[in-house]
Amino acid sequence: MPVLGVIAEYNPFHNGHLHHLSTSREAAGESFVIAVMSGQFVQRGEPAICDKYARTAMALKNGVDIVVELPACFATASAEHFASAAVKLMDCLGVVTHLSFGSESGDLKKLMDAASSILHAQTLPEYQEKIKESLEKGLPYFSACERALMYILRIDRDFISQPNHILAIEYLKALKRLNSSIIPLTAKRFPESFLPDGRSFLPASKIRRLILDKNYPAVAQAMPESAFFSLLKALSANGAASLDGFSKAFRYLLLTKPDLDEIMDINEGLENRLTRCAAENPLISDALKAANTKRYPYSRLQRAALHLVLGMKRRDFEEFKKAGGPQYIRILGFKKNAAPLLRDIKEKAKLPIVLNLKNSSDLPEPGRSMLEQDLSSSDIYYLSCKSGKSVMKGQERRKPIVII
Repeated sequence: MPVLGVIAEYNPFHNGHLHHLSTSREAAGESFVIAVMSGQFVQRGEPAICDKYARTAMALKNGVDIVVELPACFATASAEHFASAAVKLMDCLGVVTHLSFGSESGDLKKLMDAASSILHAQTLPEYQEKIKESLEKGLPYFSACERALMYILRIDRDFISQPNHILAIEYLKALKRLNSSIIPLTAKRFPESFLPDGRSFLPASKIRRLILDKNYPAVAQAMPESAFFSLLKALSANGAASLDGFSKAFRYLLLTKPDLDEIMDINEGLENRLTRCAAENPLISDALKAANTKRYPYSRLQRAALHLVLGMKRRDFEEFKKAGGPQYIRILGFKKNAAPLLRDIKEKAKLPIVLNLKNSSDLPEPGRSMLEQDLSSSDIYYLSCKSGKSVMKGQERRKPIVII
């Protein structure tokens, strides 16, 4: 039986995600669905609007059978590291037959051709030379890589620079590097309006703004009913999370932490710029806007600020990458009727399965350190929530797995 994999943040789960799952299951054949999902923090460098347990419940109530957590250091990394780690988890599950992702074009062949061409170009000395030239001119690393590819390949910049195409190409590159047997599928993303089934569609970013504005009738129109009720329950318990919830901690760390240049995404003197801008702007969002330049794009600044709050160091991330990426498979939740699939995963998985955190000390290094970093980050997450509830160290260990 086919097993469909999806890589998601579900921040929050909305009608577009439901449509994607439905069309992808049709394309793959009747199948179980496994989602590799970002946990408490997402790729743009901010806390998810509600915690991973609420979002896991949303997914399980709307077509996903098992939810696997993407470790926080990869969930908050650049597109390349995010995609590479997520695809590795999919491959290491040992049961996934298809991987489906959204794209602006829906043109899988063109995406696969672009991925193959980019992988080839990245092996050429000329590619590194062009990157070095652009970095010396003050361009950020992503833009330097993009410019090098444009020079070598002469491919359509508009095509490869669209947000969903960036991730789609990275997923395809990762599958090729792993020589994975997983079959890729892509579903065309719909513009904001209505889906073919008549449901209202809004992108997740707009839904999050509506949530922060407490426009819940509009939010309800954009989400499946069960997902909306899971969201309301999470907001009632903790309030909405936002990066600005970390503002005081951010300023404190900038003023007192001696090793700022050891933090992921903080280098080239960025710590000095952040310190100056934070002194003049109490909120993280305002400080990052003030620090934003061509050299320091906002997305990088957000990740840098988040990594500082979470204490994620560059040397740890490099060690995790050197070890091959994720070192365990942590199950956040599953449907009861997916128990046979779970047993199959336990038999075929290429990485240790983490279902019970009581046994986490059995993980070999660097997996144990990676998991400890994740558990600590999960506790810190609740400081960003508007409820202002006290946060106790170790509360993540007491959270039960979600079973629907």
